[in-house]
Order: sequence, then C-alpha cells, then structure tokens
Amino acid sequence: MNRTRWTLGLAILSITILIGLGFEGDKTPEPPARTTPVTVTLAPPSSAPATTTSTSTTTVVATPTTLSAEQIAEQAQLEIDMYHDWVDEQRMLHGRCGEWHDLALEVGWTEAEWDTLSTVLYTESRCQFDAWNGHDAGLTQINQIHSEWLAEMGYTHPDDMFDPRLNLWFAYRLYSSREEIGKCGWKPWSEPCR
Repeated sequence: MNRTRWTLGLAILSITILIGLGFEGDKTPEPPARTTPVTVTLAPPSSAPATTTSTSTTTVVATPTTLSAEQIAEQAQLEIDMYHDWVDEQRMLHGRCGEWHDLALEVGWTEAEWDTLSTVLYTESRCQFDAWNGHDAGLTQINQIHSEWLAEMGYTHPDDMFDPRLNLWFAYRLYSSREEIGKCGWKPWSEPCR
C-alpha cells in the first residue's frame, strides 16, 4: 500500500476513533454517517498575533511553522510508533484485530460475538480496513453481491466499505438479519454457528 493511502487511512481511522460517534438505543443502530477527513487551514501570518473583544474572547491567528525535512520525518515516525503502540495495546486487551473491538461494539456487535468477529476480521482482511480482492471490500470483505442492498441504504460498493465504521455496521446488519430469521449469521464468512 502506498504511503499516501496509508497516511490518509490512518488519519481517517484516527478521526473516527477520536470522534467516537457511538450509538444509543436498540440492537439495530441507525446507519453511521460517512467518515470524512477533517481539513485544518492555518491562517496566513498577521501583524497582530491576537485580538481581544469586549466579551473577553481571544482570537489567535496561527502562523505556519517551518520544519526541516528531518523534523517532519521524526514527527511522522513518532506518530506511526504511537499508532503501533496503541494497536499492540488493543490487541493485548481484545485479542486478534483488537484495534477494531470498540468500534465493532459501537455499531451493534456484542462482546459475545467478538471472538468470532475477530476471527472473521483476521481471516478476511488481516485486520486491514482497505483490503480489496476485486469484489470483496474492507475489514469484513463485503461482497459486491450486496451492492443493491447498500445502494438502498445510500451507500456504494466498494467505496463505502473501506470506511471501517460502515463496514462493521453493514456486516452487523448482514449477520443480524440472518439470525433474526433463524439462519446462521456467520454463513457469509463461512464461520460455523455456535
């Protein structure tokens, strides 16, 4: 995977985790919003670094800092190392693909389903949110056969299935819709029902 795509994916993942768009209510949550990257624009340098209004609020104008290529590389490496440390910690707490545990529970999966789901995530995508094999997309490798159902919900295959939140949410919908009619919810991933 090229560096730009990895960096963009890491940014989207970080934003998704930090925003924490949890769901409330019954076991079938509403569809999550698409995850969109946040753009931060720094204002150009100003002669007045800050201004104060009569209501005591302060407006600070940020000025870009020039970093050397070495400092940028060090900062990027630090962020990558911190991300890997976090992934390792989540895997210690929740097992294989543990970095997706909390997000899976937010979109409807239960702790009781986590062991099998983590096996699915590892088997299908090796825990990679951008996994693609030509017709299966994302963490749970949602197949193109579900394109029509996704379109009815306002999503597209494969693009929206690379969003970890949408992928796990749709996988839960697929699983639970089968369970509700007495069929094995794990069948789409060839996992045995227990």
